[in-house]
Amino acid sequence: MIVPRVRAERNAATTAARARLTVLLDTLGGLASDGDLDDTLRAIVRTAIDVVDAGDGAITDKSLDVQPPPGPFLGVPVRVGGEAVGTLYVTAKTGGRPFTAADERVLKTLADAAGLVVTRARLADAQRTRQSWIDATRDVTVALLTGTDTAAVLPLVAERTRQLTDAIAALIAVPSAEGTELVIAAASGAWPEALVGKRLPIDGAIGEVYRSGTTQHSRRFADVGTLAGPAILAPMQTTDAVTGVAVALRDERGQTFTVEQAEVMTSFAGQAALAMQSAAARRRMRDANVMSDRDRIEADIHDHVIQRLFGVGLHLQGTIAREESPDVQRRLSETVDDLHQVVQEIRTTIFDVHDSSSGARGLRERLAQDRNSTRLNSSHG
Repeated sequence: MIVPRVRAERNAATTAARARLTVLLDTLGGLASDGDLDDTLRAIVRTAIDVVDAGDGAITDKSLDVQPPPGPFLGVPVRVGGEAVGTLYVTAKTGGRPFTAADERVLKTLADAAGLVVTRARLADAQRTRQSWIDATRDVTVALLTGTDTAAVLPLVAERTRQLTDAIAALIAVPSAEGTELVIAAASGAWPEALVGKRLPIDGAIGEVYRSGTTQHSRRFADVGTLAGPAILAPMQTTDAVTGVAVALRDERGQTFTVEQAEVMTSFAGQAALAMQSAAARRRMRDANVMSDRDRIEADIHDHVIQRLFGVGLHLQGTIAREESPDVQRRLSETVDDLHQVVQEIRTTIFDVHDSSSGARGLRERLAQDRNSTRLNSSHG
């Protein structure tokens, strides 16, 4: 009987289609939960193979030249933000049958799901990178705010640069005192400590970034002669100058750094430079305030204390001249001598405290000019 057989075949096909649809819906529903990107994409490929009854399948990256095996083939693009980033394909349909339009619709649905998964993973990566950037910038800022010297912070900048870019090594180069070379001031990761202090020519790759203030990529960076792989070179740039260059490195087998990694590193290098510039400015302001306080205190000592002591000495000298008792004259003269010694000690203390400051000469001259007029004459004559 033909009709019952056709009906039975249709029922079987419908049941199989419903089963495949259930698998598809379960897979799509499971994508809402957090999970490893690679595991999720593998689950999508397995679902595609099962639903369209294929023998093999994969998701390929468009940056890789991957060719599917020969035979019946069906592939659809995986898109992220309208851009094709790869291909979901299946091959070898069971029984050598061709793939159908229904198979293609299923594959497109799964490819769209793969695109959403990749998008979500990229957003999560961007969020983690952003948080890492915030943490790295905070660490540098806190170190500077706690009084750590600017030069001592550079190893921390190198370490955070390496972590942010997933590099195996990082270094910080700063201009030499003469300004004719760059010097490796700090390094992190797989990097010989002997290279710290190494001088680099200003006309090399690092020097070019220092002069231009522009981030550069290098597929094979070998300026320091240790690693010869991909690199990012980013200027440590403030609003008005480049204070150094940060370099992130991988070995010759390492993948090229992404545009996003270069952007994050450039931003961090700039923020680190600004933080160090700000810390240096605060330190100069603090030193200026300290010196201003010293100037004020020293001026008060000179204008009030020494002058009052001088006045007391003059009064005692006048008393000595009128005193008839030799014993009293002697005791008063000793007191005048003591006052003179106190004045000399005060002057010496002022010189010691102020000698290294910019205002030392002015105060020293003031005291020198007053020395004769304020000198207590121990001879009383």
